[in-house]
Amino acid sequence: MRNSLHGAAGFENLTKTPSLHVANVGSILFTKFGETLSVDDLTVLGKHQLAVVKRAGSITIISLVSVGAGVGRIGDDIRQESLEMMNALGKSCLGSATVVLGGGLGTTVVRMFLTGFNLVSRTPFPQKTFSSVQDALTWAQQLPGQSLDAKRVTSEAIMKHFEMSDDAPSEPKKP
Repeated sequence: MRNSLHGAAGFENLTKTPSLHVANVGSILFTKFGETLSVDDLTVLGKHQLAVVKRAGSITIISLVSVGAGVGRIGDDIRQESLEMMNALGKSCLGSATVVLGGGLGTTVVRMFLTGFNLVSRTPFPQKTFSSVQDALTWAQQLPGQSLDAKRVTSEAIMKHFEMSDDAPSEPKKP
C-alpha cells in the first residue's frame, strides 16, 4: 500500500493508516505506531524496511510511539514478528531508535519494557529508547556510516510531518 505523497523535508509516505504511518527520507525510515498494531501491520512495515535497504544499501529506523489509554500488553505474536524483522535486517541496519512520547507512569513503563526488549533481542545493530525526537535523531545521525540525507533531517520536520508535538501523548493536531 504505497502512497507517494511527499511531505515536509522530502518525506515520502509509504503507508498511512490509523495503526501505522511509515515515511522515509533516503535511508532513514520513520514509523509512527497507533494504539492498535497487528502482525499484518508489521508485515507491511517489514516490506518497507527491506525496500529501503535494497534501494539505499542501509537503513536507520526511528519509531514514534505514543502512549494512550488504549495501550496494553504487547502480544507474543507482535514480539516474535518484531524479532524476526530485526534479524532480517541484519547488519544493513545502522541502528534503531524508539521514541516514546508523553509523560506519566504508563509512558515510563513502556520505555522500561522497550529498553529491556532491546537488551534481550540481541540484534546485530544498536537499539535505544528515547523520550524525545531530538535526542533520538541526534543519536541516529551520529551512527557510523550514516548517510547525508539522514543527517539533514530535523526533529521539527519529523514532528510536523507526523503532526505531533514532543510533549503531548499523540493525538494528531486538528486543523
